[in-house]
Amino acid sequence: MALLPSIPAVLVRLNQSMRNPRVGLDELAGVLLHDPGLSARVVAAATLQAAPRHPDAGSLQALLAGLGPDTLRTLATEALVQRFFSPFAEDAGAGFGQLWLASLRCACMCRSLARLAEYAAPEEAYLVGLLHNLDQWLSVATDAAATGGRVEGVSDGGHEGIAATLLERWNPDSFASDALVLRQVPLGQVADSPLLVRLVNVSCTLANGGLDDQEQEDFLDRASHVLGLSQRGILELWQLAQRDVRDVLINYGFEGDEPAPRVDDERARIDLGRHVRDAALTGMLIQVTDKSAWQAVLDNFSLLFEPASVAVFEYDEDSRSLRGRESRGVRGMQAIRRLQLPLERGRTLPAEACLEETLLFSTDADLPDMASGVDRQLRRLMGAPQLMALPLIGHEGRPLGVLVGGLDEVQAHHLRQQADLLEQYRDIAVQQLERDVFGLEERVAALEEQLHGLQSHTSKLVHEANNPLGVIKNYLQVLASRLQGDQEKHGQLEVIDQEIDRVTDILGRLRDIGNEPEPSGNTVDINTLVEDLASVFEGSLFATRQIGIELSLDERLPPILGNRNHLKQVLTNLLKNAAEALSSGDRVHIETRDSVILDGRKHVQILIADNGPGLPDDILEHIFTPVVSQKGGSHSGLGLVIVKNLLSEMNGSIVVFSTPESGTRFEILLPRELPDE
Repeated sequence: MALLPSIPAVLVRLNQSMRNPRVGLDELAGVLLHDPGLSARVVAAATLQAAPRHPDAGSLQALLAGLGPDTLRTLATEALVQRFFSPFAEDAGAGFGQLWLASLRCACMCRSLARLAEYAAPEEAYLVGLLHNLDQWLSVATDAAATGGRVEGVSDGGHEGIAATLLERWNPDSFASDALVLRQVPLGQVADSPLLVRLVNVSCTLANGGLDDQEQEDFLDRASHVLGLSQRGILELWQLAQRDVRDVLINYGFEGDEPAPRVDDERARIDLGRHVRDAALTGMLIQVTDKSAWQAVLDNFSLLFEPASVAVFEYDEDSRSLRGRESRGVRGMQAIRRLQLPLERGRTLPAEACLEETLLFSTDADLPDMASGVDRQLRRLMGAPQLMALPLIGHEGRPLGVLVGGLDEVQAHHLRQQADLLEQYRDIAVQQLERDVFGLEERVAALEEQLHGLQSHTSKLVHEANNPLGVIKNYLQVLASRLQGDQEKHGQLEVIDQEIDRVTDILGRLRDIGNEPEPSGNTVDINTLVEDLASVFEGSLFATRQIGIELSLDERLPPILGNRNHLKQVLTNLLKNAAEALSSGDRVHIETRDSVILDGRKHVQILIADNGPGLPDDILEHIFTPVVSQKGGSHSGLGLVIVKNLLSEMNGSIVVFSTPESGTRFEILLPRELPDE
């Protein structure tokens, strides 16, 4: 999607909206849905990042909620900056205007027809209509880049089916991709197709014009039979759709829809340049929340420049070398982390770029012959024939690290043309790294002093808590000896005894706060653990509140490497929270899945969903940060903070999606690491 253009006026409006903290997702989605390029970027990013899928897969609001504000901000700035640095085509403004006009007309007509025909997802119909000519958008952008900005016409070759492929990857259960593939076939050939396919076919034919009055009347007659709607009703909707499009264009400063608006001119470029400057000054390209600065730098580089793969090597001052740290899209993530590149001339491309303090490509003609074979290993690990090395040099020439991209020939050519954008990105990344990584040293010293006092106090509390736990265990043993003949009650006592042991283990870990945890090579059978916990909750907390529970477990799921106690505490906290939020008659659904792919690696997934009232927006925004609990009493509001921290220790991740209509849904991903690997 790197070459996919957007309408400058829409880009400016979106960036203005995103700087207003009072603007919500609905308003942002409304702006995005005026631009095929921006909407396609959102769908592609949601697919790439495996964002949680909402039941209404065609809802752009749902996609934005799943991606989060940081990714959306980066996507918007990426599109803004790339549009500014793309070749300027004097005669492309009208060409893009024609495509934009057809795109908006088709989208508005699709949504209107969908509502009249009582199609279940009218917003999905709008999105499909908006993207119907995405192939042509990309072809025009590619032609402009290849000819230095000269565009002689609108072609549709070279990128056939890109929109259909994009929607198929995002939601394979929809007929959206079929609708795009069949949008230009004679209407009679789709008469028996699903409703969405027929809606899009009719809308595309009307939106792209070329029909005289008699042809349009004949087409509307056929459309009324195919859609089961009156010819007059379809015609009125088409007139309303054109009026809606005219209002959209006027809202962006264009005078109606005839002739097609010239969307890219000198005035638009000046406006874009001002917003690009503002984005750079405010550091919008790099936003760090719950991820490390290095992760943010890497994720934003991937979104901006879309290399086949990318890795970051951090400078280690003690060994004077570059050490592999984070990566995206590589074949050997762990192998990258084991690499250590000496900071010496003539050895490796990353080291050479760092010493020269300049961007280098492996195909540069004036490069010295590298004495080490590491560059060849890097190309293999990154799955690309070419390498790019972008050094990150901090204040007073202090090296911070090097970004290494794996590129094919087209990507390398594209990045060479974006030298200005790469320089701008590097400056902002360096500022972020120096502020968020290397500015931690002063805080660490203060925290270490606080930690020492905390360890002493915690040790005393743990000792005091163990005394009553020991008394309880003794009484349990006495009670168990009296109930030898009652197997059911004896089994329940064993569960209580095991839970007390787990509490003791947790308290023991509290005593060791601040010390490095011992590496764990234990395995956990997730399905068995889920079944055990479901049995405990079903017979206790869920039973008293009359809450139902259902399981859908993937039988293929093998035992994986992990900490069983950590995962047990994570699931216990989530189920306990669900029980406290639900009412009588509500249900909790637990599902496991094997071999979920994220960033090219296999993971296992655990889903916990309920049909409760959902979570308020103000709670969702801070759900994994310590806040005052809404439950009252002795609750600290730390339950989900603990959940996130425990999963981080297991190299796992968690996402949440919640609405009043669908309830709350937590999705956990854990690396699929088997004991024999």
